[in-house]
Amino acid sequence: MKVSWQIDKKSLTELNKYLRLFETKMQKKIVRKGIRDWAKETTGRIKGNVSWDDPQMRRSIVTKVKTFRKNRGFWVGVGVEGSKKITNDAGDTYWIATRARWYHDGWTAYPKGKKSGRKTRGWRAGLRGQGGTKVYNTQFVEKERQAATSRLPQHIFNAIAEAVKE
Repeated sequence: MKVSWQIDKKSLTELNKYLRLFETKMQKKIVRKGIRDWAKETTGRIKGNVSWDDPQMRRSIVTKVKTFRKNRGFWVGVGVEGSKKITNDAGDTYWIATRARWYHDGWTAYPKGKKSGRKTRGWRAGLRGQGGTKVYNTQFVEKERQAATSRLPQHIFNAIAEAVKE
């Protein structure tokens, strides 16, 4: 499940114009604050898009902000934590990112009423790609991606305004 956001060129040039008024250290602080505010709002909205009652899934939606060396830029990651294992009530353990993918992208069940023509262990192989119904497919991250892209520059502009006041 890979989704990416990018700031449009016009907003990026305008941001650079205002950020050049500050020292390099202050520029980094301002941009990181704006990105963190944006990420906090975005994760809140993604958690709101989770349409099933799963508190573990909501807790595993996280953000990470990185600053590249030599003033090369910033990277922000918003999504489901990939390195987290969860044990359910039955005692089964699974990766939370796998579960999120099932809910986000959906999965296709084997079609009912069709026979594969195989009688032993490989009976499922004959049913692949025959189009069962799609289960879940909520697109809870994709829904937010469409709306979140335009809000990032505004959060950075707000951080610039706060820095000017100080």
